[in-house]
Amino acid sequence: MFDSSIPKPETVMRVEKTVLLQADPSAVWNALTDPKLTSKYFFGCEAISDWQVGSPLHYQTVEDGQATVHVTGVIRAIEPNRYLECTCVPVGTEGMLGRETVITYTLTEGPDGTTLRVNQGEFEDDEIRVQNDAFDLILAGLKQLVEVPAG
Repeated sequence: MFDSSIPKPETVMRVEKTVLLQADPSAVWNALTDPKLTSKYFFGCEAISDWQVGSPLHYQTVEDGQATVHVTGVIRAIEPNRYLECTCVPVGTEGMLGRETVITYTLTEGPDGTTLRVNQGEFEDDEIRVQNDAFDLILAGLKQLVEVPAG
């Protein structure tokens, strides 16, 4: 007999993406941490932080001199040009819009460029599609930005 009073376990999922970027790790790192660059591929958002463990990280837009934070978090671990781990919570006018997740960016230099691995979770079924699609757009924009030939 099925007992409907027993809660179902949540289905928890992660976004895991890997992209090869024809750029050196310092160029990729700069694109991940420079607000002027993040605004070009991260839905217009500037990444604002002092990039120290324990410091806040805000992804924000600025319009008419007013900053609007869309995502907030805290830097948990950082190794420039190699690794970034931070918490992440979407923010709206009514406060927090989602639950806190952890996101990691891992950069590995290779003969053909830099491999960037992005891992974020944990999401429920209804959240995973949106996050997966968002990261497809973010990483495509990042790739286009860092692979632009100099000149």
